[in-house]
Amino acid sequence: MTTAGDRIKYLRESANLSQLQLAKLLSTSRATVNGWETGANLPGFMSIYNLAKLFNVSSDFILGLKNEETISLDSLDNESKNALRQLVRCLKYKSNLKK
Repeated sequence: MTTAGDRIKYLRESANLSQLQLAKLLSTSRATVNGWETGANLPGFMSIYNLAKLFNVSSDFILGLKNEETISLDSLDNESKNALRQLVRCLKYKSNLKK
């Protein structure tokens, strides 16, 4: 089972951020981020909210309640959204061909 700490570390590393850089973005300490990632403590509600916003994922993904990594397209115009949808369809098609 994937823990919240595993998810936070995955998201941080995927964004090429150090623990210190993430801590600064969230106005917290590196030790706090390290504690989340090692499972020594859990992030509070506002930290989960801020992590979800920062990484454009759902709080359910961070908490390990859902395995689907989703991103928000809210800030994109319709043309960009459609282009991304076409790309996803293409990638799914290619993935199915390999099976």
